[in-house]
Amino acid sequence: MMIRAFIFDYGGVFTIQPGPVYVQISRVFGVSLEEARKKSREHIHALQKGEITETKFWKLFLNSFGSKPRGSLDFVFGNYSDYLEPNKRMVKIVKGLKKRGYITALISNTIEPHAEFNKSGGNYDLFSPLILSCEVGMRKPEPEIFELALKKIGKPPGECVFIDDEPENLGPAKELGMKAIHFKSQRQLIKELSALGIEI
Repeated sequence: MMIRAFIFDYGGVFTIQPGPVYVQISRVFGVSLEEARKKSREHIHALQKGEITETKFWKLFLNSFGSKPRGSLDFVFGNYSDYLEPNKRMVKIVKGLKKRGYITALISNTIEPHAEFNKSGGNYDLFSPLILSCEVGMRKPEPEIFELALKKIGKPPGECVFIDDEPENLGPAKELGMKAIHFKSQRQLIKELSALGIEI
């Protein structure tokens, strides 16, 4: 079956993250990286789905640690642009795919401030349809968000390729019949697309 659409993840694929937020959280609270990741994820999923406000998130977040931060928490949401560097090579790849007539869609687990930042900066302009967890009330790896993407794209699963840097998000796409690629680098992605007959 011919490939007609590509569905991309955003963070970690189109952005170069010099230091995961969890590393910074572990330093601010003086806890292990594992604990920072676990406690953050307890509530970040609800925030990404728009189920709670930022204010509510911070209250739950701080309560879960049971201690006060040793510095500013602004880096998590307020200084989003400071710790994300656009991946220009990936932008070039998507532009090439669009030029060849492929659909380039996006599914992103994100929160409203980050979504607004990327919209206003034109970072999402290459993608349509644009499916953001905070707007649709679903998040990866929930199968429903992939089903929504397929409905909006209007193509059968076999004609779609899903690309994400998080392995846990690939399963539902595969189960629906999509081809799925675990993104590790631009070179690796180009090689895997070439194996599918897609030349960049």
